[in-house]
Amino acid sequence: MNILTFFTTQTPFKFFIENVWRDEAYSVVLSKQSWIELFFYTAKDFNPPLYYLILKIWMLIFGSSAISIRMISVLCFILFLYVIFLFLKNILRVPQHYTYGYLILFLMNPILQYYAFEARMYMMFVLLSSLSIYTFLKKDIKLYIIFTCAGLYTHYFMVFVIFIEFIHHLITHKKNVFLKHFVYYLYPIIIFIPWIIFVAIYKQFTDGKFWIEKPLQIDFLHVPAYIYTGYERPFNYLIENNLHIYSDLALFSSVLIFAVLAYLLFNKHNRFNSLFVILAVWGLGIPYMIHMVSFIQPIFLPRYLIFTTPGLILLFIYSIEQIPQYLKVSILTVLLFFTFSYGTIQIQHRTRDTFETLFKTINHEAKNGDVVYVTDALFYFVAEYYFKIDKVYIYNIDYGSIPSYTGKSLIPASHVTNMLPPYPIRAFVITGQHEYHIVSQP
Repeated sequence: MNILTFFTTQTPFKFFIENVWRDEAYSVVLSKQSWIELFFYTAKDFNPPLYYLILKIWMLIFGSSAISIRMISVLCFILFLYVIFLFLKNILRVPQHYTYGYLILFLMNPILQYYAFEARMYMMFVLLSSLSIYTFLKKDIKLYIIFTCAGLYTHYFMVFVIFIEFIHHLITHKKNVFLKHFVYYLYPIIIFIPWIIFVAIYKQFTDGKFWIEKPLQIDFLHVPAYIYTGYERPFNYLIENNLHIYSDLALFSSVLIFAVLAYLLFNKHNRFNSLFVILAVWGLGIPYMIHMVSFIQPIFLPRYLIFTTPGLILLFIYSIEQIPQYLKVSILTVLLFFTFSYGTIQIQHRTRDTFETLFKTINHEAKNGDVVYVTDALFYFVAEYYFKIDKVYIYNIDYGSIPSYTGKSLIPASHVTNMLPPYPIRAFVITGQHEYHIVSQP
């Protein structure tokens, strides 16, 4: 194995050069709509428009290759690491010789590492939510309002970040001071209200189908591990032979985190201050609150809660900074070993869709006028990305049966058909990531 092969298959760079998968393809197709249409489509979707607007501008300048569209997330990850450096230095006041060591926990973290190379809004959301909390704690009101507004227009779960800040503000200020300064933290919500009204007018809320499963009871113990690793149980991307490894690593990480917090709780020499509270609500409180809600209406998925991962790691760092030196080094060594082990499994076994090779063949064989038919609505946007927008159709599926979470709002009803095209137009019917056949009406 040469160096280049190792670099592209055994390191996180693998995720940077992989095929574009359906969620990323959806981002591209949506961002290629006109400026006005983009707002209407995102109002009908599950996320606000800011990321798609930035991606649209980015593609106009740099194109829409896999590497190009993922660069936004890469840049956000780099900026995020700098924000964490500021957190460690100015908020947690970690000794400088430890700061760079702690940054490795963020650099190697499996969920942050994976979404740093995905053309979705998650890493931008992580950056903006971290900036919001940092400027909140630094009492930089102007920057706080800017970053919080940007976060709200990036992901709806930004409201939980405001909730975190509200709890901190509530417990750290007397009543008269609380009321005097609280108005500043209402500005982002006020600025966000027009978008909420716009969504309420144009979004259809009738489709109750969703794809997230209810959590299992055992998942309650694994919440810290899910937030730290990003593992999504319903989507078994770790092959069966490695599931026992995941289970052991996940449970171990949860036990390790709880053990450190328990040490703080029962050691009379340590005191919890307002900083501990905001980190605890950020890293554990919000995930557990959403986890409990998911027993009624499933909304718990690590990628949606990726904004809590920095809070969990910062809480862990805050905690081990208050324990004896020999324990600190030992715990950090063990956690880094766990992080590296899990990251290695993820790199080896977590892969995105592999449609690119299939479409290279189709694009080579297709003639002017030919179309692509997909037999699964989940293939639609990947086909539009790799073939031609407006030349892709969903075949033999009723439009009404297509669930909204597939990006249905961006799929025209006219692109769902049960009819084959008349000859000489041919349809390349895709039945899987490596399978297709060519048909047309006589």
